Amino acid sequence: LYAPGHENNVWPYKVESHKFYAVPISTYALSGEKVALDDRESKEKGLSSSQWHDLLVGKFDEVSGKDEPVIISLHSSISGTGDYLDALKQFINHAVSNNAGFVKASDLVNMSITGDHSAVPSLSQVSNTLSTSQSGQNAKSGCAECDKMKNDTNVTTNVIKF
Repeated sequence: LYAPGHENNVWPYKVESHKFYAVPISTYALSGEKVALDDRESKEKGLSSSQWHDLLVGKFDEVSGKDEPVIISLHSSISGTGDYLDALKQFINHAVSNNAGFVKASDLVNMSITGDHSAVPSLSQVSNTLSTSQSGQNAKSGCAECDKMKNDTNVTTNVIKF
């Protein structure tokens, strides 16, 4: 989850002797154990979709009002369909209703480099994309990047910043 010496980093950090940045996935304590907000790891640990939802909401609520992002890792094979997708949609609704903004991991790295932690897309883009995906329509959201990500079947790291 982190490079040695970066156990407490919540923002991206430059990996020593390299030109790239690590983006630490958020963790949340579950029964005294730190669990990464990664849907595949949660599924492998036997967590139900309800427990997955509780992890996401718990971490979101824990850092609300702090200058700390919530970084989650999603795999289309886990959260792309079924109960895990339903839990993810419920969580996104919770985040949106609490004024969360959403950024790509690359944007979060830039925010970390510049120190400007306020550069987030408008919530209307997020709400528009969410309502489009929930209705099952293939309509464009009005946000080219959101439309591109919606059709991506690769692993996606989603970042929620508020």
